[in-house]
Amino acid sequence: MMVISQASQILQSGYAMTATKAAAFVSLFSFMSMAGRILWGTVTDHTDKYVTLCIICAIPIITMGFLSISPGTVPAIICMALTALCYGGFGGTITPITADLFGSKYITENYGVMYLMFGIAGLIGPRVAVKLNNNGDYSKAFLVGCILAVVSLAAALLVRTKVKAGQKEQKEAFKLS
Repeated sequence: MMVISQASQILQSGYAMTATKAAAFVSLFSFMSMAGRILWGTVTDHTDKYVTLCIICAIPIITMGFLSISPGTVPAIICMALTALCYGGFGGTITPITADLFGSKYITENYGVMYLMFGIAGLIGPRVAVKLNNNGDYSKAFLVGCILAVVSLAAALLVRTKVKAGQKEQKEAFKLS
């Protein structure tokens, strides 16, 4: 949410872009977010959805970490685009994961609770970026984003481990019956 909501300001103050040029890249990031929903949703449909979620959480560790140390414009645009791709991908994978974890009977209620994290990120991400902006230097904000991505990956790995353990127990119980 930090990159999505503050992209224009980051590009203008951190990379000396004009508002028009920054707006063009914001459009690119929006496209990447949309493409991420399609790409990662397709990947989720054909592979393990928890591995996909872990990948979606791991990429921002790299991109946010790189953004915190790299002053270059081109690497920043690539990292921000990849981050937007993962942001969209989370939106594309959360529905099947919610159905898998809680069943499809109450998908709408459970999806709302799961999607609440997007809302919380929408409140926290932009504030972190604005608060940690140091005259156009967003490196501290990107570092916080990297740390939060590490926490997200740890949570995704924990959920994956719990789900796999539960599936193994179900298979063993099925064999016994």
